[in-house]
Amino acid sequence: MNNPTLNEYDNPTALEKALCAQVVAQLQAAITERGFAMLMVSGGQTPIPLFQRLAAQSLPWSKVWLCLADERWVAPTDQASNEAWVRAHLLKEEAAMANFMSLYQGSDIETAPAHLRTTLPEKLFQHAFDVVILGMGSDGHTASWFPCANNIESVLKASSPLMVVQPQTAPHARITWTPQVVLQARQIFVHIVGANKKQVYDRALTHNDCLSMPIRKVLLQQQVPVHTYWSP
Repeated sequence: MNNPTLNEYDNPTALEKALCAQVVAQLQAAITERGFAMLMVSGGQTPIPLFQRLAAQSLPWSKVWLCLADERWVAPTDQASNEAWVRAHLLKEEAAMANFMSLYQGSDIETAPAHLRTTLPEKLFQHAFDVVILGMGSDGHTASWFPCANNIESVLKASSPLMVVQPQTAPHARITWTPQVVLQARQIFVHIVGANKKQVYDRALTHNDCLSMPIRKVLLQQQVPVHTYWSP
């Protein structure tokens, strides 16, 4: 394995079309193989057009289990909620029948990881995600693995599947899947757009310090295929 592979496109639309096709193919293969598929997506503005494209795809979506890579600890009605973006742009049309597993369940955030371990479907913990789609921040974070978080070292080394993170440079406490889960996926796609993100990405490949740029935890490992999709 030679991670990561870089797929470059002339514009975001071409990128989204190609990435959508890959995601659909992986999900369909998983459904054919084991009767269901597991998809992890990320929040933010960048994946919205991809969500809209995925929502229109003809798949047996009732056999797809969908979860976010991380969530801000705000109600799903809050404009800062990643779940709100997923419900508005992905869980509609053909994809309305997907099984969405919310990370926000209204409990105290400090007890949320243990609470979610008992309330989320067991298959999320027993089986590898077939597809994980990650973004990347200008500080080199992905999911809610923030380099500024006081517990970033614990997050990156965690044996537990979920952890609480309080970024110092971004609002809201977060809950995030840890590398212990993400790096068991069958395929990881990193979706980034813009010249600045390409510079951050290139910088991430020049050193192996995961604490300063946690995206390196994904890019530099060799156990799960990582495909980066980038356009200006």
